Amino acid sequence: MINFEPYTAPYKDQLFGKPYRFFTEKSVYVSFLKQVMEFKLGVNYYNCLNLIFRSRFWETHGFDAKTFVKDNYQGNISSFFHDYPSRCGFGGKKNDIIFLYLELKSGAGIKWAFTQYYVVRVAAQLFILRDYIKGKRQPEPQWLKDLYDETIVKLKREYKIKSWKLLI
Repeated sequence: MINFEPYTAPYKDQLFGKPYRFFTEKSVYVSFLKQVMEFKLGVNYYNCLNLIFRSRFWETHGFDAKTFVKDNYQGNISSFFHDYPSRCGFGGKKNDIIFLYLELKSGAGIKWAFTQYYVVRVAAQLFILRDYIKGKRQPEPQWLKDLYDETIVKLKREYKIKSWKLLI
């Protein structure tokens, strides 16, 4: 777990594109990788980061990073982990709780993180409805369920969040 460097790089030698159009894919990947290590997220998050990066979803489904972040050129792992399932048609509550946890780990205050979480929960319903209407809704993959289960345990242990009835 100390050496996270993958044997085959999940990035291409090119610029990342929107919203990080001035950075190479390698620099964006390394930025996310450093956040996984700095926040001590564990092997599951590392494996999911590689899976998401290999999917190259931003080329086909788009990726806008965080709407409310002041600096759009700063790599934000919470939005990256959240946008992949949401844009690919299998996002939902589990995905949003992972987003909340990553926001808290990246230094957002409790109030700000929960505000963003509730905005994401409400807005996600529109996208879920759109996917159902278009017939593009996908079942949740097993890795998302496993990551959600791990995240729930970490939220309860690290942030003492006990009332899940508040999480819409």
